[in-house]
Amino acid sequence: MQIANNLAQLTTEFKPADIKLESISHSADGTNYIMVTMQHNAEVSRQHIGIALDFSTSMQERVEGISKRKILIDSAKIAMEQMNDDDLVTVVAYGSRANVIMRNVRVGNPDTIPSIVRILYSTDYMGRTNPSIALAELVNCDQTLLLSDGCFNEGITDPSQMYNVVRHSIMCGSIFPGTDMSELAEISEGTYFNLNCKNAAHMKSLLASSLSAPLICASNVVLTHGSATYTLPSIRAGCMTRFVFKAFGDTLTLKYTDDNNNPIELKHTFGIVGNSNHEVARQIVLQKAAELGAKSLKQNDDGLRRTSYEMFSSIGINITCDNDLAKTSSSQQMQFSVDPSSMYCPEVCRSSSKSSQSV
Repeated sequence: MQIANNLAQLTTEFKPADIKLESISHSADGTNYIMVTMQHNAEVSRQHIGIALDFSTSMQERVEGISKRKILIDSAKIAMEQMNDDDLVTVVAYGSRANVIMRNVRVGNPDTIPSIVRILYSTDYMGRTNPSIALAELVNCDQTLLLSDGCFNEGITDPSQMYNVVRHSIMCGSIFPGTDMSELAEISEGTYFNLNCKNAAHMKSLLASSLSAPLICASNVVLTHGSATYTLPSIRAGCMTRFVFKAFGDTLTLKYTDDNNNPIELKHTFGIVGNSNHEVARQIVLQKAAELGAKSLKQNDDGLRRTSYEMFSSIGINITCDNDLAKTSSSQQMQFSVDPSSMYCPEVCRSSSKSSQSV
């Protein structure tokens, strides 16, 4: 037993890092830049998705003649249908209390989805809206889909504290018109969207694209170069992130927490070629456009908004409205697709997700 434990420890200590680092240099106007690419290479097994459904009293209301509860249950059914057959799901209905509908069940089992839907339709309303009590039941999930129609008015309501309950991505869907959960989505590196019962196809696409986002496999990502420190987006399974910074030396350090909660530190040496590079130059514009776009929406600044539109346009990304700007800026900062026309395409998202999972 002692030998086995020692071998396991050695395997952990000498296991190759899941993140591969590559760099490209770019020089312009007397300034040197480095674009570092961080690629996740390891295989990822099936996901365990949590689904938290608002069964507060307000869900009795009707929208366009349809009860909010029906929209909620239909949304949950569509969400589970977008998952891979081998994924696990835990479904919790919540109000002032939490009711676990099913826990750790395989989605591909023919009885799973019909049974969950049947139980949900027989579940009573539960008073006020306390999502934190549902999140407490979903701590062991990899990601959580949180659906609600109104303001959280019981239990933990601060977005940072809500995220700390689960410490994983939360995909926040609001039954339109509903509560704004964008801050919770941002803090947890999840997604935020409105569900409109009048457009079933769009609702399906939103849920599919959210649920097919690969797992976060490297969090708390920090890049250090000289005296500069940059906090970067988490890195998802099978995906890569890119970041450009001004170079004043030839080394960088990347620190992150892997999916087993182990601290990892990588060092990387790069060279400055002295030539311009179109790919790096484009990424510089993309980073700045996304930064200005997010800032313009937060501050409602028309000048920054116009500048962001123009910068995106200069690299071939057509922004036609604030909704496009919000999605494109957010997705770039979170390192998803930056094309607003494919932002909610379930085929694209699911092919990306499946390619990162072991068979």
